[in-house]
Amino acid sequence: MQDRKNRPSLGGSAERIHEAFKNHSHEWCGQRITEAEIIGAGERFRLDNNGKLLRVVSEISVRDATKAEFRAFFEAIELGQVQIYQTPL
Repeated sequence: MQDRKNRPSLGGSAERIHEAFKNHSHEWCGQRITEAEIIGAGERFRLDNNGKLLRVVSEISVRDATKAEFRAFFEAIELGQVQIYQTPL
């Protein structure tokens, strides 16, 4: 198991991780898709061009995240249950 101090991290708080998620989404827009997945729940999220949280419904379909999904996403970040990754377009 990797030492906690040496694990990759996007930040030390939910707000910083969310901000890094937005930055990576904007930086790679048009080249890669940046997604966040709640581990164990199978729920995936993306951000639109304005930073609004979207729920991935299928490989080609997204919708606005509900308030409950937004809260669940932030809670999962705080619990360390979100994995953020990129895939090619």
